[in-house]
Amino acid sequence: MTHLQMIELTSPQLAAVGSDEQAVGLIPLGAVEQHGPHLPVATDAIIARHLAGEVAARLTEPVLVAPVLPLGVSAHHLGFAGTVHLDAEAFGACVRAYADAMRDLGLRRVAIFSAHGGNFAAIAEVAASYADDPGVEVIAYTDFTRYLGAMRSGAGRAGVVVPDADTHAGGLETSQILYLERIFGLDPAGVPDGYAADEEGWVERMNAEGIAALSANGVLGLPRLATSPAGRAICAALADELAEWIREAFGLAQADGASS
Repeated sequence: MTHLQMIELTSPQLAAVGSDEQAVGLIPLGAVEQHGPHLPVATDAIIARHLAGEVAARLTEPVLVAPVLPLGVSAHHLGFAGTVHLDAEAFGACVRAYADAMRDLGLRRVAIFSAHGGNFAAIAEVAASYADDPGVEVIAYTDFTRYLGAMRSGAGRAGVVVPDADTHAGGLETSQILYLERIFGLDPAGVPDGYAADEEGWVERMNAEGIAALSANGVLGLPRLATSPAGRAICAALADELAEWIREAFGLAQADGASS
């Protein structure tokens, strides 16, 4: 494969990429929002940036990777300092600007994914808005349950089993940041537990009232379970999942050594 970072190329170089009929556009999305008392507000953007490179490495076609859009739909985190929220309309306009730019370069296949669950509904709408565009096929990864399943599967292979509510700054995401950032001094064992009760209707309550209604420290899950090896396995599982989704959606060739 050829992994191309959009922002590192000149305009003529980008025009050349657009003339390659095999090239695929990839738009990674994150968020700037609280991730408990122990993780950076850019956690989702950090993860998205890493996954974009790993997904590109698993594809045989040239992949043009857009800069990570760091802001997302984060209204349910506004009870905590540092959260930046875009409403769905503003967020969608930013994502479409990337997709439009790739289409105008000449790319005919563009895939969108998010490392922030709050963006999933909005990117489904963005992809749907291109349904009648003859110039480009735009797909979005919108199955959050499957995304979490890949994370749990990866963690399980490294011996980490988390509660069902572990969806934000808990054992899963803390493992990823331990692996990706290797933050000096971060001791997951010292981070207070977040919400882990998994009561009926907790997701609906979170969406209606915000995470603060469930968790005083903004964490959903148990950070103390996190390990760096689990983070590596989680990231690999997600990259495998996303690459296979793109291959199937666009009918691409299987890369040598790729997971099936």
